[in-house]
Amino acid sequence: FTDATQENMQDMFDVFVEHGESVLCVGSTYRASNGRLFAVADVSVGVQDLAPAHGGAPRDSVMVLNDMLVGACCAFRIPAAASSGEESISFVTTLSLVGRRLLNNMTQVLSFTVVVGCQLSLVSLLGIATPVALEPGLPPGDAAFIFALLQCSVALALIVTPASSQLSRTMPFKQSSTLPQDSLDDTRQRARFYLSHALPTAILAVVLHLWIFVLVFRGSDSGLCDSRSTGWGVLTCRALVDHFGHEDVVAARDTASLFTSSFLVASLVFQSASFLYRTQPITRDSPMGNLPWVIAVATALCVQTAMFVARAQWNLVDRVSWAPWTLILVWPPLLLALSEQVKVKDGKGVARSMTFLRLDFDTRLGMHSPR
Repeated sequence: FTDATQENMQDMFDVFVEHGESVLCVGSTYRASNGRLFAVADVSVGVQDLAPAHGGAPRDSVMVLNDMLVGACCAFRIPAAASSGEESISFVTTLSLVGRRLLNNMTQVLSFTVVVGCQLSLVSLLGIATPVALEPGLPPGDAAFIFALLQCSVALALIVTPASSQLSRTMPFKQSSTLPQDSLDDTRQRARFYLSHALPTAILAVVLHLWIFVLVFRGSDSGLCDSRSTGWGVLTCRALVDHFGHEDVVAARDTASLFTSSFLVASLVFQSASFLYRTQPITRDSPMGNLPWVIAVATALCVQTAMFVARAQWNLVDRVSWAPWTLILVWPPLLLALSEQVKVKDGKGVARSMTFLRLDFDTRLGMHSPR
């Protein structure tokens, strides 16, 4: 590296950029020829005046102007090291790790946002496809409330997730997405997630909605359907459509929607624990290390509980047997366990990708090094 010329370093920059990688350039603003390299790199850090001042004299206006011109393309300019050692070039290492952590966290935030939206949409689509008299699922207002609640609390808290214990040993997520094999692995990961998480949760949400509706409606004395009818007979009763605005029908639908909303909020909140890290299991990097996430999860659950208590008609809730309550309490932890099992396979795939990336990086660096 010490024998590298401006032309050789420029060639190495071009090779890395052509392969879709991010180039970080760190250099002295004292050397005017570094200005061209600073302009080419994706992120540049200019270190002011690494060379000692002549005779210990203070920096004059010419040197200050030179630093400003050479470092014009730099994202950061580190002042000259003080005698007390308060400023250090190790700031660059800290900056790199913080940037990588924020990149990974923002990726997980966007992934969780997509999951919440797709989960709510899937419940609505399955409700439309269900061959019953009244369409099951969430009212638009409840779906919008759940999305806003989770985005304003849980999703935003994912941004401040502490660094993973493997952060310094892996390449940035941006680089792995440039490889065709990794793109295929990401597609497989999403397919596994939706088949093992989103689809079963949406099916159970629709089943729970119909289940609660039948339990509550059969306990009323509306006379719209035969009291001896089975659950499926109640769901396919045409009288429900003809008397859609009947108070017993509306009360049963509202109660079913409350239970379904609570089920989805609990399931998505538990899933968010698995989104703190892309492949690291929660047994290695505990989600309890992210205090804002813990507060956000507690807030989301408390808000949903308060909404349930405020809207519920307790004489109707008493008609619900213990089985639906058991489903609401058992499925979210089970869903988290499934998420961790899926992440085990994903972790192995990421480890293979990291090994290949490192080998590819070393090979190209050796091919285009000055010597």
